[in-house]
Amino acid sequence: EDLDANRTTRSTPAIEPERDPFRGAVAGEEWENNSLSMRCRWCPPGTFLMGSPSDEELRQTDEGQVTVTLSSGFWMAETETTQRVWERLMKTTPWKIEKRGDNYPAVKISYADASLFCVKMTELGRREGWLPRGWSVRLPTEAQWEYACRAGTTTAYACGDGDELLSKHAWYGVS
Repeated sequence: EDLDANRTTRSTPAIEPERDPFRGAVAGEEWENNSLSMRCRWCPPGTFLMGSPSDEELRQTDEGQVTVTLSSGFWMAETETTQRVWERLMKTTPWKIEKRGDNYPAVKISYADASLFCVKMTELGRREGWLPRGWSVRLPTEAQWEYACRAGTTTAYACGDGDELLSKHAWYGVS
C-alpha cells in the first residue's frame, strides 16, 4: 500500500456496506415514521452486564450477572403498546374491566396475542412501506429488554440505586 504524502487516505480502497438508512445513528434516536404513531428509540449494538450483583437489595436468585453482547442494533417502542394502538390494529379490548383510555397501556394480553400483534404490525409496515425488507416487529428478548431499560447505566435502576428516585421514574408497587 502506497501512502501519498499529500493525502491522508490510503490508495487501497476499503469496501464497506452502505449504511442501512433504517438503522439508527445514535443511541436514543427517535423514530415515529409509522401509521400507528408508535414512537421508537434506537438501541445500538453493544455489550452490557445483565442481571444483578449478589448484594443488591431485592435481588432474585435467578438474576446472576452475565456479560451479554448484542451484535445488532434494534428499535424499541418508547412505551408499552397503548390501548389506542392495540384497538386500531387488533380490533379487540381484552382489558374490559381495567382502566380505559387511549394512552393507557394495553393489558390482559396473552403471549400469543402479543405475538400476533407483532405479525400484524409487520404486515402493516410492509404494506404501507415504512418497514424495510429484512426487518420485522417482534417481542424483545430478555437481553434486549434489559439493555434498553438500563440505557447504558450500571445501577439497580436506570435512575440510580435507591428506591427514593424510583417513584419519579416508574409506576411500581403502590404507585
